[in-house]
Amino acid sequence: MNEPVLNPADGAAEAGPADARQELARPPARQPFVRGGLARSALFILVLAGGYYAGRYARNVYLDRTAAGDRAAMEEQAPAADQASPAAPAMVVDPEASLPASVQALYDETLAAVNVLVQLFPDNVDALEMKARVHIWLGNSSQAELMWQECLKRDPQYIHAYVGMAAAAAARAEHEKSLELAQRALETDPPNFQARAIAADALLQLGRAEEVPAMLEAHLAGDPRSRGHFLLGQAYAQLGDNAKARANFAAAVRIFPDYVEAYSGLAAACDKLGETDQAREALDKFRELSKKREADPSRVREDVSSDLGALQREASVFFTDMGRVLYVGQKIAEAEQVWLRAAALDDQNVVCRQSLAWLCRNAHRRGENIAWLKQLAALEPANPSYWIEIGHVYSDLLLMPAAEEAFRQARRVAPENGAACAALADLLLRTGQKLTETVELSRQAVQHQPSAANYAMLAAACQVTRDLDGARTAIDEALKLAPHNETYRAARESIDADRQSNE
Repeated sequence: MNEPVLNPADGAAEAGPADARQELARPPARQPFVRGGLARSALFILVLAGGYYAGRYARNVYLDRTAAGDRAAMEEQAPAADQASPAAPAMVVDPEASLPASVQALYDETLAAVNVLVQLFPDNVDALEMKARVHIWLGNSSQAELMWQECLKRDPQYIHAYVGMAAAAAARAEHEKSLELAQRALETDPPNFQARAIAADALLQLGRAEEVPAMLEAHLAGDPRSRGHFLLGQAYAQLGDNAKARANFAAAVRIFPDYVEAYSGLAAACDKLGETDQAREALDKFRELSKKREADPSRVREDVSSDLGALQREASVFFTDMGRVLYVGQKIAEAEQVWLRAAALDDQNVVCRQSLAWLCRNAHRRGENIAWLKQLAALEPANPSYWIEIGHVYSDLLLMPAAEEAFRQARRVAPENGAACAALADLLLRTGQKLTETVELSRQAVQHQPSAANYAMLAAACQVTRDLDGARTAIDEALKLAPHNETYRAARESIDADRQSNE
């Protein structure tokens, strides 16, 4: 199948030579690492969530597209004389610049970018907190403390400042202070796992292991974390309860099979329980993972100042997070700058590419949108949702053969994925093609994802192929799940009318 050529500016499609097709399927030339191609589920969860994903904090800052649309509509209705000329985008970072040649150059670029971010949003606590994290990364803990204090002046309930200061205090072995700050965070946000883990670790360091189970056990029952089980295992080991220590260390490695320290704890607990074989197995695993860690500097860097590649990946996370703050603050061009830079710094960074795909989709830059989606599909080949999203983009452009191929690729990636089955079935149903396959795909969609929408689609497929009893059964199932849906009620009336006309 010839892949259609998309005009990156307006999404128009036309026939073209193979070399033109290849060129237009790529992101802008400044991105040399094209791998091929957002998925609705991944985008909506990972990109809309404005939370920093660096493993430090998870927060929910959502990109308010509706509000953005309302603002745009209001600006269009305003008299021309009342509208100021749009300001040129600030240069947060040059996405076309060469990659940093040294660690210091990378540090300078990252700090300069976060300084511009704070200049653009001087009262935004997320921007200030970003600068604090960059200073921690640079080893400037005193500057980070000042930034977190500024956050708390603007928002006394800003838990991320308390968590950041607690982590910094723990790094300085100031365990009483670390515990106090983590507890302040938990007063505002009891489910915050990072604050809970910092508090538990501080209790262990202070010799108060008996307080750790109350801190962690109930939380882990609803939100199991490898780090939490490891800390709980340490607590029980200190308390002499080796059976519970073993159980928690084992839980930690089930969740995270490469948890080196947990295998050490598991080996010790099994040995004390007289479980020699299990102890030897855990110890062997500990030694194996320890050797891998020593041989792979990207996993653990003892000298952080010497590993430019690993530091670039960390800087890429910072630029990804800066982009979120800029996007939510309606600095769209600036957000694109830093997301492009994040992508250049780390060719494995999924989140910045999801963000770029989302941005291009909203800007109707369909060619670039699809190219970022294909990169994502290459980075996460087991995730069918990228191909589903690609199919929807082609379908929106009425490029049905290309849409069908994308949906079929999603099926090849995940044959039992209900969303992939439903997407292809819906397309075939709308085009009136391959109706026998459409019915089978609809049945598979219901089997793997028994939603009201999928039952309604199965009903439509059965009705078109004149299986009216099957159609009535399916629409009844849809109405059980969505009894007030007027569209489904109308579909049932249509099916009943067809059944009566056949009698």
